[in-house]
Amino acid sequence: MSRPEGDQERRTRVLEALGSYQKLGALSDDIGDLADMLMDESDRGVVVILGSLIEDALLARLMGTFTSLSNQEQKNLIRGGGLLSSFDHKVTLAHATGTIDQETVDMLKVIKAMRNACAHSRLDIKFSTPQLHDALSLLFAGPAKATINNNGNPLALRFYFIISYLYLSDRIKGISRTRAAKRSRMFMDAFLTSLEETVATYRASLEKRNKRRAQSFPQSSKG
Repeated sequence: MSRPEGDQERRTRVLEALGSYQKLGALSDDIGDLADMLMDESDRGVVVILGSLIEDALLARLMGTFTSLSNQEQKNLIRGGGLLSSFDHKVTLAHATGTIDQETVDMLKVIKAMRNACAHSRLDIKFSTPQLHDALSLLFAGPAKATINNNGNPLALRFYFIISYLYLSDRIKGISRTRAAKRSRMFMDAFLTSLEETVATYRASLEKRNKRRAQSFPQSSKG
């Protein structure tokens, strides 16, 4: 069914406006800001959002390595069938040009698989889902990997995914592995400290509540 010419023009304007809005703003690389922004999101929402932002970051880095391109030339690169039209194409080109190393390639492939699973799964999926949990562990090595494998705390698993996002963002920006890892460890230490404080506060509150209850309902004396 054909649309009136005016409707087609409006359709184009609306979609272009939506595309422009998508590019507005900047995402903080502060772990606290990210956690707050994603607080009301489901696990699958967190994976889809951060996975898409990682792809955007990779595209921006690639565009920055090219000679000056017109807006139309940039659109041609990312449109259907274009050189940078898919996540895989972006990763392959970034690796081929030396923009990212093999470790980053491997992590990006895991992120992509996690994002696709969360976007398209017909079943409920969260970080505690065994398949997604196992995929998350692939983003880490050493003690952190072992910790994730043995950790079922939903908050902790979400935090580890955010940490992997921040690490990947740094690496895509060209920050060295050593510096990116140092920042990740700093965020991890801050989270663990905060978690310990939260648990301690909760336990203290629980003890006070139990004490008040005991005082309100004293046991009857024997005899």
